[in-house]
Amino acid sequence: MSTTPDKMYQALLTKAKAVVSLVHDDFIYISHEPVFTQEDDQYIQIVPGVPTAVTPQAGYYLIQEEFEVAVWSRLYLDQGNRSTEKFANLTYGVLKLMTEIRSGLVNHILSYDGSDKASIPITFERGSRLFESPEQPGWCYMADTYKFGYEIA
Repeated sequence: MSTTPDKMYQALLTKAKAVVSLVHDDFIYISHEPVFTQEDDQYIQIVPGVPTAVTPQAGYYLIQEEFEVAVWSRLYLDQGNRSTEKFANLTYGVLKLMTEIRSGLVNHILSYDGSDKASIPITFERGSRLFESPEQPGWCYMADTYKFGYEIA
């Protein structure tokens, strides 16, 4: 059984929405650039990577691909220690969101049609520290890099 990258990313988006309880589904999206509105103060961005062919055999290819999951949060810099709360609070902070995402994605096998025969489990590659965005003043982000694989015909 083989698949396409768009089906795998739709399965990844569905899984991310299922494991995150603190961010509304409308604010979890796939994009190369962050998208900000005034409607919420936390966003989850899935950044697709570049596919790499691993095993070209008999017309089928195993593709491995790294992708990032970035959690964006408004800092509210003018409100004292609220920035620290947005990062470390165990109920609604960035670290809480990253924990939900990590526990939901690591070793998960993506399925776009109820069959998991076309993919290999998601692995955690590396994390990052919290950054304040120079392009988006008042916002911070933290990103993890994962890898997954799938067969294409």
